[in-house]
Amino acid sequence: MSPKDAQRMIDLEKNPRDMALIALLLTTGIRQAEVTTLLWMDVNSDRGVLAVRHGKGDKAREISITDGTLDKLREWQMIQPVGYTQVFTMLKRNG
Repeated sequence: MSPKDAQRMIDLEKNPRDMALIALLLTTGIRQAEVTTLLWMDVNSDRGVLAVRHGKGDKAREISITDGTLDKLREWQMIQPVGYTQVFTMLKRNG
């Protein structure tokens, strides 16, 4: 997928949570299993990196985040219910 196609896909999404998730997956290459365990404390906005604590082979690593993806994550964090430590929590069915 080209960067232009990836941006188009991100822009089509209207839900802030899903927009942040899609942006993160498309721009960082983070694995699905890694994104499900991502905590807010793993997102370093100042340095523009994500700390993946348990990656493939249970190895830790840092991943660079684009400014646009950081913006989407911040937007999601601002409207996420208070007290959540995970970046992406499970959604309830039908809601």
